[in-house]
Amino acid sequence: MARRGWHRESARHSLSARGVKTGTKKAWKKATTPFKSAKEAEVTTSWKSKDFGAKLIISSKLVDEGIPHPWGEDDPEAAHMLHNKFKITVTNLDNKKKASFDWYGSYDDYLNGVTKMDEHDILWAVAMWLEDASSASTQTFEGWAGDFGYDEEDTTKAERIYKALNKDAKKIDELLGPDYGADVWGMMGQEIRAQIGE
Repeated sequence: MARRGWHRESARHSLSARGVKTGTKKAWKKATTPFKSAKEAEVTTSWKSKDFGAKLIISSKLVDEGIPHPWGEDDPEAAHMLHNKFKITVTNLDNKKKASFDWYGSYDDYLNGVTKMDEHDILWAVAMWLEDASSASTQTFEGWAGDFGYDEEDTTKAERIYKALNKDAKKIDELLGPDYGADVWGMMGQEIRAQIGE
């Protein structure tokens, strides 16, 4: 099965569904991962939408190693889990615009010293970025939170995630331009996932 990482807590996905809850505290205590040079950790790939015609160049670069995930701070079970942080940059070949976002590799990847994202994982990350931003930007906060099962106890965390996803939506809107609305971003994310497989 392909590795997964975190962009943000994608709606109501659990840590395990995002591929993070895969190690034990005992394994974590023994973890030692050498930091590789950023140049060694750079990977670039391309993707073209068959459905919408968008042409993207995507690069991934290791920017930090062995850090806690910022969206896992509210989960005591995730507090001990460390991740490698990547910056993913997407370039639209049609208008030459760029947008970047942070992606956190899985806890398992950290334990295994994975400091490069492969093509599958890079495309998976972009798909999640597009779909998450689409889900938030096409709904009110109340509708979005309701769809993903947030209740009153989760309101503060849900609002933070919703605002962050809408910031990403602005980046994607500038990257792709007026020909691609938020509904299309979500469909592009689904197209990527269908092409690469789970």
